[in-house]
Amino acid sequence: MMKATFACVIAASMIAVAGCGDGSEDRLSVAEFNEQATAICKEAVQKKEALFAKAAGEYEGAQSVSKQDEAKVATEAILTPLREQVAGLSELELPEGDHPELAAMMRAFQKALKEGEANPIVLLDSQTIYPARVAAREAGIDACRG
Repeated sequence: MMKATFACVIAASMIAVAGCGDGSEDRLSVAEFNEQATAICKEAVQKKEALFAKAAGEYEGAQSVSKQDEAKVATEAILTPLREQVAGLSELELPEGDHPELAAMMRAFQKALKEGEANPIVLLDSQTIYPARVAAREAGIDACRG
């Protein structure tokens, strides 16, 4: 019994030591981060454009659109892709070093999402997402500007 317990303690210690380190070998380079962020943003923009086109077709010829319908379009065509985009970007670990432009972009998209979650209609106003688009441009990730 004592040998089994001791063996378990040794095995657990070895696993813990093997898991130690600064994790820098797992961090993305700036180029890798930008590449992955671009892919995430391109997918979200394509989805948003397709959903928005579908919604526009549903209301084509309508004399007016109710606030309820605006909220539905904003939720389905903008909020849902934005939610997926922010989730994907949030899974990326920022590259090692000081990259304030990338951190600012992440914060700006999270802020736009928070505002959209509170009231999806605000996403129909480009001013809500504009700061995130500017931050994406400054970070050099043009696909996130869409």
